[in-house]
Amino acid sequence: MTSPKIPYPELKSSRLDFPEAPTPNPHLLSSRAEKVEHMVLEFDVEVLDAVFNKPGRYFIKMTIQSLATKDYSQILLRKWPAETYYRDYEALTSVATQKGSENEPELSAFEDKKFTFRLPEGFCKHDRNHDVYLLLEAFSLPSDMNGSGQKCGEGKVAIYPRTNAPRTNYIAAPGEDMYRHTQVVSLLRTTGSRPDKAEMHCGRMRCQFALREYDGNEEKKKRQKEEEKRKRLEEQKRKEEAEKKKNALKNKDLANPFQARPKVARTPIQGEPTRPATPPQPAKAPSPTPEWQDNMSVNLPITPSPTPFQDNRKSTDSPLPEYDKSTYTANAAWRHTARPGHQQVDVIFHGANNLPLATGKKVPQPFATIKTHLDARMGFKARSKTHAVVKPTNAPSWEEMVTMELKDHEARQEALTMAVCDGITRDELVNFSIPFSHLQPFHQYHVELNLPASGKQPGSKMYASITRKLSNLPKDSSSPNYLGLEVFLRAVKLPLQSPVGPLIAVARIVPDYYNYKSDNLLSQPRAAGVSMSRVTFPDPHPLTFSVEGRSRHGYPQLSLPGRPEQQPRWNHPYMFCDEKDKATMFTPSAALVIEYYVANSAMTDDFWKIQSPVGFSSLLLDQKVYKQLNQEKAKMGLRVENVPIMGSDLRSSDATPAYIGMVLKLITTDQPESMVAMSNLDNLPLMEMTNGQAHRAASPRTPDVLQIKTPSPPPPTPPAPAQEEKEEGMAPGMYLQRIEKWPAVSSVLQSL
Repeated sequence: MTSPKIPYPELKSSRLDFPEAPTPNPHLLSSRAEKVEHMVLEFDVEVLDAVFNKPGRYFIKMTIQSLATKDYSQILLRKWPAETYYRDYEALTSVATQKGSENEPELSAFEDKKFTFRLPEGFCKHDRNHDVYLLLEAFSLPSDMNGSGQKCGEGKVAIYPRTNAPRTNYIAAPGEDMYRHTQVVSLLRTTGSRPDKAEMHCGRMRCQFALREYDGNEEKKKRQKEEEKRKRLEEQKRKEEAEKKKNALKNKDLANPFQARPKVARTPIQGEPTRPATPPQPAKAPSPTPEWQDNMSVNLPITPSPTPFQDNRKSTDSPLPEYDKSTYTANAAWRHTARPGHQQVDVIFHGANNLPLATGKKVPQPFATIKTHLDARMGFKARSKTHAVVKPTNAPSWEEMVTMELKDHEARQEALTMAVCDGITRDELVNFSIPFSHLQPFHQYHVELNLPASGKQPGSKMYASITRKLSNLPKDSSSPNYLGLEVFLRAVKLPLQSPVGPLIAVARIVPDYYNYKSDNLLSQPRAAGVSMSRVTFPDPHPLTFSVEGRSRHGYPQLSLPGRPEQQPRWNHPYMFCDEKDKATMFTPSAALVIEYYVANSAMTDDFWKIQSPVGFSSLLLDQKVYKQLNQEKAKMGLRVENVPIMGSDLRSSDATPAYIGMVLKLITTDQPESMVAMSNLDNLPLMEMTNGQAHRAASPRTPDVLQIKTPSPPPPTPPAPAQEEKEEGMAPGMYLQRIEKWPAVSSVLQSL
């Protein structure tokens, strides 16, 4: 495909009009460069304009990336012209329309185009192992205004260190630009697979980039000026209020001017008969003012200033009664699919923060509800709700699951409305609406719902995991013999010696377990396996609900906390039916990984985020597992017992490592029955674990790497001719992944 005709000459070069930094003393340069590690840096990005190969609707996603770290939780983002920063390392532009033809395109301009990333101290270092760059991804949107974006190209820009022009000016003072330049970024897309991959051009962007050291003193001066301005306004308002009160008292004295004049006694004329004195009449009580009639009296007191949240809507809902425990676990009514002709939505409410005050400036006792947008508009009761928290707080934590069902034809036009209400005043504090069509079926979203506040006040946030279910599981050509894999996590086998609290279990299927374990499970501290996607209301961005096409780490699914903490019991079902999961499910390196997180430490006053896992369990999903699950005796499922919690200090009451149990079932029907309602799980057949996979470790500490015991080698036999070797039959999905032979387990363990 040929590149489009460039509509302006500047795009013919890759960099435009950048100032060269002065050449400092080499010793000063080296000393200053080493101090970058101890600086808080601010990186500005402004998309000036763009041009794409084809007409259409496009937006840009910008992501901070680093070769040395995977923790981006401390990065702050500012979206201009707003002055507030919030925690995020991804930015999204508005949607722009590419006009013109393919040969003569017109420039596209974005409304939301300028962003500032604040990089924490230690994020950038002056060495080759800590390259920090900005990933720019272009997404095209369908013309029918529905559906999610499709990635069409990407480009990268070095943030630090920079080895090309313009060089970094290390002698710049805090607040001054270390570099600022305008650059044309080519957007490329990769086609084919290695080694025959090719990069195709899909468009270009003209952007301005700048890096500087964060000036804390300047920020402090700015806040002081704003505080002084606020005090001046308050003083001016106080004087105006005093003047109004003074005028009101003056108007009260002049309300009846005739009554204010003194009475004059008239002298009677001689011969004029005197009138008898009229007895005093009792004073008449003022007639009451009807409710529907305005009271125009000037003697009314001045209307007080409204309270901050005087316009809170009243909710018709009340919190779930304390005796109702149905939201704490997956109950017997749990379904993997909705009823025929219906759709179902499951929401796990994790928590919220920065909630507004209730009526009377009271701290609320929040509870969460779900209903359709029409129900909310008509004032109908919620279809499902949580308990109210025990103590008043602006940052509640629930960890409860609610479910809502609606008909298919309703879901096409309806939206899911999630609200937080006060259990005392019944005020509706915040609400968020997401169209059902935005949610990809059978994918669990982990979202941070953000409702920005006016000015510089922090907005309200809600944290939830959302799953939309249809009445049938999807069928994919990559797995013609099955539609999914159900994993039913049961409980820890024995009570724990030192409980750490209720545990949230995060399950996923990873296509490359060995690399995933090395990168995420063996490092200390371990990286959190779930990140919340930020969704900004009232108009969420189209990209927010799109699902990544490829994921080396799988698609994580969260459970409710396992209780009691002495012996966590989950009884939670997971359903893995995504096309990508099924395509690599029973390949040599695929595995089921379950990570355990302490629920009590997830919710803070600032955000909800699960920290480093306290342990993990894993089970290889190879061809042998597939063959067992495909047997007739495994129709109802196979039990897997004594799966160790690795990488953990958790010990059972008998001083042995902690173990968990689960049930696996291969799903072959599009409307499967869940194992939640089954009461005879202990009667299910046991999965045959080979190579010591279910062996209890005898060491006092559970190893980070699962030790696989190999049997004694048999007597040597002459090698068979090469032509007599038979290739093992390929299980479903095997053809989608290149198979590489792994070294012997014993040699791997010896090298560790």
